[in-house]
Amino acid sequence: MVILGAGFAGLHAALELEAACRRGLAVETILVDQHNYHLFIPLLCQVATGMVEPGHITIPIRAFVHSRCCQFRESRVSSIDLEAKKLITDDGDLSYDYLVLAPGSTTNFYNQKDAEEHALPLKTLRDGIAIHNRIIDAYEGAMLENDIQRRLEWLTFVVVGGGATGVELTASLQDFVSHALARDYPQIKPSEVRVVQIEAGGQFLSGLSPALAKEAWHKLTSRGVEIRLDTAIRQVNAHQVITSQGEVIPTRTTIWLAGVKPPALIEALPLAKAKDGRLVVSNYLEVSQYPEVYVVGDCAFFAAEGGGPLPPKGQVAVPEGRAAGRDIIRRLQGRPRQPFQFSPQIELVYLGRNAAVAQLWGQDFGGFPASLLWRTIYLTKLAGFRNKLSVALDWSFTYFSHRSTARLE
Repeated sequence: MVILGAGFAGLHAALELEAACRRGLAVETILVDQHNYHLFIPLLCQVATGMVEPGHITIPIRAFVHSRCCQFRESRVSSIDLEAKKLITDDGDLSYDYLVLAPGSTTNFYNQKDAEEHALPLKTLRDGIAIHNRIIDAYEGAMLENDIQRRLEWLTFVVVGGGATGVELTASLQDFVSHALARDYPQIKPSEVRVVQIEAGGQFLSGLSPALAKEAWHKLTSRGVEIRLDTAIRQVNAHQVITSQGEVIPTRTTIWLAGVKPPALIEALPLAKAKDGRLVVSNYLEVSQYPEVYVVGDCAFFAAEGGGPLPPKGQVAVPEGRAAGRDIIRRLQGRPRQPFQFSPQIELVYLGRNAAVAQLWGQDFGGFPASLLWRTIYLTKLAGFRNKLSVALDWSFTYFSHRSTARLE
């Protein structure tokens, strides 16, 4: 068994197969990723805004898989030969009997080359560090700037995308500039700093109920965030953003969280794809043309019965990875297969200090209780006692003191 990608989906598929091997099933599993750590992506926004140290949301993959049943291989995969059943990597070819594709996703700039050149994505640990450093550099640049227009460019931050990740980053960024940076840069007036969120669609937080989306809107705007709906990006350059309405927003920091797409490795495969580029899978998460190939996580286009396709989220990736691993086990043991079923349980969106919104089994609530639930669930899902303790301490320090405004190298 070869699993490509050690994100939420790939890692949980590997753990299912490793557990079956420990129970006596004769399988050899190889988990492949270009990084030797698992990144807890839900907290990446907080790395970008100084709430959590980067090393506290990374866990060595070998801490999960370190037995004879499951091996880890740090390699970069350049292509996949489906006919020959092998992966071509920078360390040589890797053959498989069953393949689980879980390579995650990349930022979708929707063919806007200028945005790709000038806007900052948030998909990797390096991205989170780069955003943090850009924010600090902006304040340092503004401190040395006497020209009003250029100073405005330094102190305006634009977040493109009104989904959950975009909202969480915007909320955390607004807290960052309003408290920690305002304290450490007293020469900069709070009225000089702008945080602008732009969403191309007409809905804000479309994955939540209208009531929760409205609550989130009011929370952000009451804290000074400027929100633009039904507004696409026409142009991004080093000094400004131009919207579809013709508004010119002077800024040197544009953060692009407007969507994701499969990586080039997946796009190159001659398989059935949906309009968004994801690979269409069966009820068992396999590819119809190659039943030994499973696709899980952000790259899988799985249309739930009676509903639309599942979104590329961590809470979808985890059960998909587990289901793929279990289905392979059933096939090897000759047992009846079970189609994948997904039951959404909870939606959480962080809105800054003491604030969040939550949708739990059909019930909506917000405020401090939702904020407490957000922290509890994320700490529970974060692997490793040391990481849990470190993140909890990071949150405690930033709550009672203030966030780090040091540049990360």
